[in-house]
Formats: sequence, structure tokens, C-alpha cells
Amino acid sequence: MPPGMPAPYSPIDAISYALRKFGENVGIFLLMGVLTLVAGGGVQFIFNLAGGGLEVYSNPINPDNPSSEASLASSMIQLTGLVLSSLLSWIVGLALLRGALDVVDTGRADLGQMFSRVPWGQGLLAGLLVGIAVFLGLFALCVGAIVVAFFLYYTNAAVLDGTSAVDAIKASFTFVKENLVDNLLLCLILGVGGVVLSFCTCGIAGVVVAPVTSLAIAYTWRVLQSRPVVA
Repeated sequence: MPPGMPAPYSPIDAISYALRKFGENVGIFLLMGVLTLVAGGGVQFIFNLAGGGLEVYSNPINPDNPSSEASLASSMIQLTGLVLSSLLSWIVGLALLRGALDVVDTGRADLGQMFSRVPWGQGLLAGLLVGIAVFLGLFALCVGAIVVAFFLYYTNAAVLDGTSAVDAIKASFTFVKENLVDNLLLCLILGVGGVVLSFCTCGIAGVVVAPVTSLAIAYTWRVLQSRPVVA
């Protein structure tokens, strides 16, 4: 393949490329993988533990029957944990994709730039709009939510390329529609593989699965638009 020319695409090539680039930048991506795991599960676990502890403390003799005040406070603590965990997961996920795009474009990622080179305002707006769309999709027997999430999966990639939130949603929909089979196969491979690995390792494999998924998505986003990637 001549230098600068886009690579031919296949989902297997995308995952193989992602694994290779993960190995070449293992330190920074392992760190981001750990942050992903902590943001997604660790924070929520701590808040859930605190909420459960409050209920036990309110009635240590019969912890299964806490006071109504303790139950309400526990629910608020756990809800706070859910919101905070979701926010941190979104921040880390967007930064991780920024790094993945940088690796695909230049061959390397910088931790500081993964967070500084993100249009957070447009990213937040896009996240809210996609979240609303997915929520509305729940009313279609949950199938609608899955379809919406699938077609809008590349919204963050478009935002990171400098597109506005609304245009990023349109770009993601068009991109998936025009490359439906390739994206469906990639989604199935990454989804099934990620679930199996995470289940077999009690979630620990997430420190690798999350970065590899972001790298595969970044590679797919570039190659299927006929844009060159670093070998």
C-alpha cells in the first residue's frame, strides 16, 4: 500500500491494529483503562458501600429494617454515586477516544493532550442529546434504544474532529448507515468479546478492553472515510 493511502478495511484488521497500537502505547492506555474501571465501577462501589453502611448504622440490631430517614439518605448517596460515576466515565471515555484518534493519526498519544484537546462543551451537548435519544428509544421495547445507540456511536469521534454536536450526530448516523455491515460486525465482535473477557476476569479485563475498543473505533472511523492511518 503506498504511503499516505487509506488502508483496506475489515473488522478483524481493525481489532488487530488496535491490539498492536495498544502494545506500542501500553503504559498510557493501561493507565486510561484503570481510570475507566475506577470511574465506572470503583466510584459507584464506594458510594453504594457508604449508603449500605448508613442503613446498618441506623439500626445495627436489625440492619434489614433501617429507619426511613436512613433509607432515604442511603438512596440519595447511591444516586449521587451513580451520577458522579457516569460523569467520570464520560470524561475518561472521551479523553480515551481522543488518545486513540491521536495514535491512529500520529502513532502516539499524550496524557495531557488527551484531556486538553477535547471540545468539552460540544462533547457535553452531544452526550446529552444522544442520551435523550437513547432514552426515548426505550419506549420502543428497548430495541429502539439499542438501534439509536448503534447509529450514534461515532458522535464523539465526530465531535473530536471539530464538528458541532448536532452535526456530529448527523455524521455518525450517516457513517454507520453507509458502512452498516462493517460496523455491525465490529460491534458484534467487540461486544461479545468484551463481555466474555470481562465476565471471565470479573471485570478486570476492562483495563484492556476499553482502550482496544477505542482504538478499533478510531481506526474504523478513519479508514472507512478513506483517511490515512499510521501503520
